Amino acid sequence: MKRTLYTLLAVIGVWFACWQVAARWEVAPETAPSARSSGPALDTLVIAPRSEALTFARFMRGNEPHLLLVDAFQDGQVSGLDLHALLPGSPADPVALFNALGYAALQQLHGPTTQVEAGTLLLPFTGTDNQVAVGVNYREHAEETAVSDSFLFPKRTTATVHNAPVAAREHLLDYEVELGFVLLQDLPADTPPDYLGLVLASDYTDRAMLMRHVNLLGVHSGAGFTSGKSHPGFMPVGNLLVIPKDYEQFYPSLALELWHNGEQRQVARPSEMVWDIQRIMAQTFAWQERSWAWHGDTVRLPFKGGKIPARTVILSGTPGGVIYRKPSPRQLFLGVSEWAFSLSWLRPQAVVEPFIREEYRSGRYLQAGDQVVMRADRLGTVSNSIVAE
Repeated sequence: MKRTLYTLLAVIGVWFACWQVAARWEVAPETAPSARSSGPALDTLVIAPRSEALTFARFMRGNEPHLLLVDAFQDGQVSGLDLHALLPGSPADPVALFNALGYAALQQLHGPTTQVEAGTLLLPFTGTDNQVAVGVNYREHAEETAVSDSFLFPKRTTATVHNAPVAAREHLLDYEVELGFVLLQDLPADTPPDYLGLVLASDYTDRAMLMRHVNLLGVHSGAGFTSGKSHPGFMPVGNLLVIPKDYEQFYPSLALELWHNGEQRQVARPSEMVWDIQRIMAQTFAWQERSWAWHGDTVRLPFKGGKIPARTVILSGTPGGVIYRKPSPRQLFLGVSEWAFSLSWLRPQAVVEPFIREEYRSGRYLQAGDQVVMRADRLGTVSNSIVAE
């Protein structure tokens, strides 16, 4: 009996000593792989011909918002038909106008060309405050995060304009470029939509908040993701809303790119998504009764009368290249040791605290003064300055 006790005490002593040594052993963090670049050109984009897609932008003229049917995006100027002038009394909202007139009627419109500075474009549509988001929908991102299965969660925030600043505050702030699918009408189950809007979207994330609320034994439950991704201003979207004639054929060929301080970090090719848009919509209906903790309450995916509401954005996931990297074996050892020796047995999330502290010290995450830029031909641009508050 005494020998067993002495052996146990010796093991605990060695473990404690190893914990103290590991805690003092600083390891240089890995940096996200990047390719040197002078940065993307945001002043010129390829715009799809109207036979393939209708492209919309909104701008102010005087005190009124106007809707532009875009035909060109060149040298910082966006040109097309001013639908407010061409169709007096029509709504300055592409979702409402498309539902009223339809694809064919809008495709055939003709009139004088109007030019608008790209930097002055408004939010391209009016959205909702509850979005559907997919976690881990690209294999490269699954590898860098060590999470194997795709999953859903609600992102409880509204879209902001393409050039809105994003506040770093006390966050471990990370970027994510994504393709957003915009529902143009309420979507019932088992009825694929005839048309979907597309928008370039960003899914900014506070990794510290996410890690402190994630289900460590079941990341694919989506727990913690709503908390880490739903801060105000965490979803700037591109300056254009695109409605393809055939979205199934159109979206897989897009290439979404992200730069951080002039270095390319991400390239998203939607053809490589694990769940395509039909699978995402089907899974959303399958998960409509699930709930997630958020701000001391529970929230669900957006449903109203058994339908996903119009104007909901479906964020389809991000590719590899984010700042976050899975905790190293050393960081996991530190976490388990701190959890055990600090008597935090009722707080399993204490396991992640050493990892979070080291990530803060690394300085790898987005800081005030940084610039994050996203672009995609036939889709739009996003350019966000990171600010302190």
